[in-house]
Amino acid sequence: MRKLIQEINSKPLSEDSSEPYKADRFALWKATIALVPPWIRDEFIDQWRAGTVKAHELVARWWLPESVVSAAMGAYYPIAMEKVMKPVTKVVIEAPENDPNLG
Repeated sequence: MRKLIQEINSKPLSEDSSEPYKADRFALWKATIALVPPWIRDEFIDQWRAGTVKAHELVARWWLPESVVSAAMGAYYPIAMEKVMKPVTKVVIEAPENDPNLG
């Protein structure tokens, strides 16, 4: 646990990070995407890029820490979205025939 905390504080390069650290970063991005899903981000991204909406305004609107807002509005968000959602989007859900729960 101590090593993980030290790693989190030092933010090592990807090739130097441990598996627990990588899992922690992945979990943080999952949380960020859950808190600020793309359809909410999309409402503000043009204003963010133009500089007409600032982090403190979104912090107040979304009631989230500035670090989450900055990550959600940052350039890495679409990349993280692709990596985090990739396993989910590969799942194909098929409704079984004659399922009594489907009416």
